[in-house]
Amino acid sequence: MRRAVVASAGIAYVVQLAAFTVTWHLRRWHILAAWGVGTLARFGALAAFALVAVGRWGLAANAALISFAAFLFLSTLLEPWFLRP
Repeated sequence: MRRAVVASAGIAYVVQLAAFTVTWHLRRWHILAAWGVGTLARFGALAAFALVAVGRWGLAANAALISFAAFLFLSTLLEPWFLRP
């Protein structure tokens, strides 16, 4: 179970960096659309992680998916502070 949480934290960190970078570059165009693109990227990453983590890596499904979603959610709550003009 610890391996699942550590893997979730690492993958969530990489996904958040990528989503935040995309949002940061698109924010001048339209902030809500940029935030929506970042959110869709996170949902896609959650779906891909669900298929890969459980199927190929053999991680505990409950621990991996709940911790991954929690890491993404908590870091998404901090995002508006960094996107202020």
